[in-house]
Amino acid sequence: QAGARYEFSDAFSVFASYSESFAPSSNLDQFNELLPPESGEGYEVGAKGVVFDRLAYAVSYFDITQNNIPRLDPNNLPSSPNPFGQIPGGRETARGADLDVSGDITDRWSMIFSVGYVDGEGDDGFRLPNVAEFTSALFTRYQLDENWGVSLGYEFVGQRLAQADLDGDPATLDPLEVDSHFVANAAVYYRRDRFEAQLNVSRISSM
Repeated sequence: QAGARYEFSDAFSVFASYSESFAPSSNLDQFNELLPPESGEGYEVGAKGVVFDRLAYAVSYFDITQNNIPRLDPNNLPSSPNPFGQIPGGRETARGADLDVSGDITDRWSMIFSVGYVDGEGDDGFRLPNVAEFTSALFTRYQLDENWGVSLGYEFVGQRLAQADLDGDPATLDPLEVDSHFVANAAVYYRRDRFEAQLNVSRISSM
C-alpha cells in the first residue's frame, strides 16, 4: 500500500494511493481442499480543499478489483466428497466517486454533506450484493440564539442487490433486490449552562 499527497496551497491539495490485498480463503472445493487466496488491487485519486474559508471538501475517484472470488462449482456431483464445493476465479470490480463537504455556512449554520456513486459488478453479470449505486447523506444544524437550536438530517440509499440468484439455478437467474429508501430526522435542542434538553423526531419519511 502506498500513497502520496501534494499541497499546492493551504487551501488545495491532490492525493493518490495504490494498494494490493491478499486474504487466505476458508472455502473448500468439491474434494475438501482449500481454495487459493483471494487477491485484489485498487487505486484512488482525488483532491481536498477549502472554499470561502469555511467549507472543507474532498472529492475522489476509486477503482477496486477483487480476484479469486469463490463460486459454486457447476461440476459438483452428489457423490463428491463435498457436493457443495466451490471453485476460484470469480472477479468483482467496483468503480465510483465520492464527494464530502463539511463546515460552517455562517457563524450559526453548519453542515456535513456526502454523496457517492459506485458501479460494481461481478463476472456473473450481477451488481455487487448490498452495494447501492447511489448514496447520499446530509446533517445540518442551525443555532437560533445562545440557547435554542435545530438540526435536520437525511440518509438516502439507492436500490441494491440482496442476492444474485434465489434458487441457485444458473438457468433461471432470479435476483432479489432491495428498494431504495430515504430517511429524515430532525431535532430541537436547548442548552444553558450545564443543562441540556433535546427532542428528536426520527424516520420522518421513508420509502
